Amino acid sequence: MTKADLILGLTAITGWLTVLFQYLTNRRESAKSRSEAVRKEEQAEPFFKWRGGSTVPAPAINRVILNCEFTNEGGAVTDLEIKVCGDNHATITRKDHIGEHEPGKVEFSIVGANVLPDVIFEISYTTRLNKRSKQGFFWPANGEPQRVSIHRVRRDAPEK
Repeated sequence: MTKADLILGLTAITGWLTVLFQYLTNRRESAKSRSEAVRKEEQAEPFFKWRGGSTVPAPAINRVILNCEFTNEGGAVTDLEIKVCGDNHATITRKDHIGEHEPGKVEFSIVGANVLPDVIFEISYTTRLNKRSKQGFFWPANGEPQRVSIHRVRRDAPEK
């Protein structure tokens, strides 16, 4: 092996190591950027903290009216919509915008019931990152709403 071959070989190895180092550096920066984006996305999501609710039975019209107040303990959201299964009706108060630590209220009119039923519903919204998202909830007859997997809501609560 001559000096020229040795120098050429060392140059090739140095070039390859430089490319590898740049690749690893870019990959680390990309992972850091992705995790930062995920963190920002999570912070933009609302967190519905449920407070007391009430039930108003209306046996004369075979209907129960439920309502529950909440506070958004997460990121501000806009364009709120609520869906519930069956022929039941649901409304959410403060549809346009609910900021951090601001209150809201959901109300359900459950047809064909004279006693408090379990309710499965879904709230969709737009985050400050302009991402449309949704959360599913199960409100047991003797409890307060709990967040559930959105797949369960889709299976049990088809869209109207």
